[in-house]
Amino acid sequence: MKYKTVEINFPEALIPENVEELIRRLEDTDNRTVAQKARKEEDNGDFSPGLIKAVKEAIQLYNRRNSSNNSAGRTAKDARIDFRMAKIDEFLKTGEARFYSAQALAEFMEEVLPEISPGESVKIERLNKGFVVTLND
Repeated sequence: MKYKTVEINFPEALIPENVEELIRRLEDTDNRTVAQKARKEEDNGDFSPGLIKAVKEAIQLYNRRNSSNNSAGRTAKDARIDFRMAKIDEFLKTGEARFYSAQALAEFMEEVLPEISPGESVKIERLNKGFVVTLND
């Protein structure tokens, strides 16, 4: 059986009639999302783990093959970059930004520090769930 142009590597005789339902549930252009959906399907138990894995791998392979041909498709990396740029814009407009991980804060500071004018300072506060960065004049 095939998913679009990619062969699903699973014994044909063991593929259930409702495999299209599994494909519909897992289908996404982002491979991370496909993996997350596959884990949920394994927990759900409607399909065998082997079939879920085979369908997931076929969808991900199809996505990898077509991502270079499809400029409209966004990768997770592109989404993170866009998010980070939005945070920088928010910070420069409002003087404040919130982060929920130290890694996101570090990446933000790496890009924002060169943009801060002389005489301005940045205050970082640790909260229960993350950090708040405030621009002080």
